[in-house]
Amino acid sequence: MLRSQSALEVKEQHKAALWGFVQQALATFCENPENLHQPAVRKVLGDNLLMAMGAMLEEAQPMVTAESISHQSYRRLLSRAREYVLENMSEPVTVLDLCNQLHVSRRTLQNAFHAILGIGPNAWLKRIRLNVVRRELISPWSQSTTVKDAAMQWGFWHLGQFATDYQQLFAEKPSLTLHQRMREWG
Repeated sequence: MLRSQSALEVKEQHKAALWGFVQQALATFCENPENLHQPAVRKVLGDNLLMAMGAMLEEAQPMVTAESISHQSYRRLLSRAREYVLENMSEPVTVLDLCNQLHVSRRTLQNAFHAILGIGPNAWLKRIRLNVVRRELISPWSQSTTVKDAAMQWGFWHLGQFATDYQQLFAEKPSLTLHQRMREWG
């Protein structure tokens, strides 16, 4: 609860991160407005914006955290998160989806992921989505004929960042993965 009527004090780094995200999204969609027609892109973009705003406000106001949750409880929570993601592989799942489904705060989910896996839920979900895109690019039965199609289908709206993340995880460019499929399967 705020004790005075002054505005919230927000850390500069959080404001800068949010503003950078907004500028990047605006620049990307000004160049390619058709990308906003992709439901997965809109969903992930909206959730990412909410997450950035949440991160900014989280430190600006006191927040009750569940410090008492044990390591075992965190493991159960991550197991439930994994089950939910596997049951919903037809669309990209976001951190907000997990929070709603698991009935936990973003902070609790964040703490659980860091305690058990050493990474945050966004990074974990991104790796899952990157793996799904890779399967799309490799599969001869895939309907995706371009890297952009496969990436956008899974909510990757910034293709440069997608390509960088993909190459870091799989040690090859996504275009090379697709090229190999085309060469092998025509």
